Formats: sequence, C-alpha cells, structure tokens
Amino acid sequence: MIAVGVLNNSVNTDKCIYEINSVMKPGGILLIIETVEDVPDILITQSFMMTEPKDQRKATNTMFLNRKQWLEILEENGFCNSEEFPGYGEYLEVLGQKLFYCTKE
Repeated sequence: MIAVGVLNNSVNTDKCIYEINSVMKPGGILLIIETVEDVPDILITQSFMMTEPKDQRKATNTMFLNRKQWLEILEENGFCNSEEFPGYGEYLEVLGQKLFYCTKE
C-alpha cells in the first residue's frame, strides 16, 4: 500500500494506521511519504486545507507528526522492519519529509 502526503490530513493517525493494517495481508508492504516537521513552506501551502487533528498533534499544537511519532505509531499498530529515507541525521533530512518503508507483521 502506498500513501503519499495524505495521512497527515487524517483526524486520528493512530486509527488510520490501524485501519490500514486491518486490510493488509501479513508480510504486506506499506510505503508512506509524509512531512515530519512543521516546515514553513509546507505550512503555507497546506495548513489552510487540513482537517483539525484529534490525535497527539492537537496536544502538541503541530500540523504534522514527527519522525519518532510515526515510528511509534507504526510499531504500535503491527508494522515492523520500519526503515526511513533519508536516514536519521542524513543531509536531506533538513527538507522535513520522510519515506517510511515497513511490513505488516
């Protein structure tokens, strides 16, 4: 399953990832590309059209989940072998976007 720039507009990301997991077969691959920080140029173009979150983003007053939050949500909802690109600390990480590659347990 591939989700590019759409999960950040879900009301509850945990529930959304849980639902995705429920329709996937064991060993299925999930690819997610998402913004992982509140980058000004992305906020300018997207924040006005996004749904108000009812998950941990509301508590932290952010529009996007960060890298750590994504990895935790994926693991808590039955996805393993999560990899991220660019890798943690790599130069392109400054762009604030991540590709998460993971498999369903």
